[in-house]
Amino acid sequence: MACSNVAKGLWKWFKQTPLWGKFATILITFSSIATILSFVIVIFPQILSKQSYEQSSKKEKTITSQDIISIISDPVGADVYLNWRRLGITPLTISKKESEGIIVVAKDGFLAAEEVIGYSQNYNFLFTLEPEMKTESNKILLIIEDDKPNRESFSILRSKLLEDGLLVIDWADTQTILKEIKRAGSLSNKAIRAWANTKYGVNTAIISHLMLNTKDLGNQKYGYEEIQNSLSGTYLTEAKIMTEIIDLRTGETEASFTKTASSYANDEATSVINATTEVARISANATKQNIKGVNE
Repeated sequence: MACSNVAKGLWKWFKQTPLWGKFATILITFSSIATILSFVIVIFPQILSKQSYEQSSKKEKTITSQDIISIISDPVGADVYLNWRRLGITPLTISKKESEGIIVVAKDGFLAAEEVIGYSQNYNFLFTLEPEMKTESNKILLIIEDDKPNRESFSILRSKLLEDGLLVIDWADTQTILKEIKRAGSLSNKAIRAWANTKYGVNTAIISHLMLNTKDLGNQKYGYEEIQNSLSGTYLTEAKIMTEIIDLRTGETEASFTKTASSYANDEATSVINATTEVARISANATKQNIKGVNE
C-alpha cells in the first residue's frame, strides 16, 4: 500500500513537472550519487590510511623512547666521551644506536671511569667517580718519535730512565695507549689522559724525538790520503734527543730540552747503539731533574 502511494505520487509529480524541472532533478540525483561514490572510493580510504599512520607513529615514538641511554655520574657534572669524542656533561642521554664503543666519564679531581658498551646493553649507566689520591709513585709513559720508531730504541731509553729511579710502563702497555691516542687525535684530549692515568697509573708523558746521523769516516775527504786510510772502517754516530715532559693531569708541558752525544766504533751498528745509549743516559738524568714530584 505504501509503495503504491509512493508510485502514484511520483507519477503525479512527473506529469505536472515541466521538462527543465525533470532534467534538474535527475542532474541533482546523479550528482549526489557521484559524491557518495567519491567519498567511498577516495576519501574514506584516506581516513583509514591517516588513522593507520597515526597508530604507526605512536608505535615508533614508543620504540624511540626506549632507544635512549642515560648516563649518570656521582658526582654530577662530569665530562662524557664516546670513543674520545666529547658528548656533554652528566646527567646525559644519548641515542642507543650511536653508543657502541668506549664511554669515558672524567671530572677534575677524580679518577676517570670507563665502560665498553654495545647496542644490546643496558639503558642506564651510573658511574661512581673515586677521588684522585696523591701517590708517591709517578709512572711514566715513554713515547719515542723518530723516523723508524722501534722496540730497541725504546728499551735503551727506558732502561736509562729506570736506572735513574723512574717508573716507566712497559712496551706492551705503551703500544695499547698509543693506539688509543691515535684514535683520540693527540694527548691534548682530556679523556685519553684521564683514561691512561686511571687504567695504567701514568701521570707523566715523556715524548722523545730521537735523531741519528752515522758517517763512515773513511769516506770523508780530509785532504791527506794517510788520514783517510787510517779512518777507513771507522763509524761516527751523532745522536740527538729532543725531549718534552707533559703532565697528563693538566696537559701542560713541564719542561723541554735537547741533549746530544756521539760515538766512534769499528762497525755501524755498534756506533749507533753506543751513541743512543749515551744520549739516553744524559737525557734520563735531565728528565729526572725536571719531573715534578720525583725528588720531593
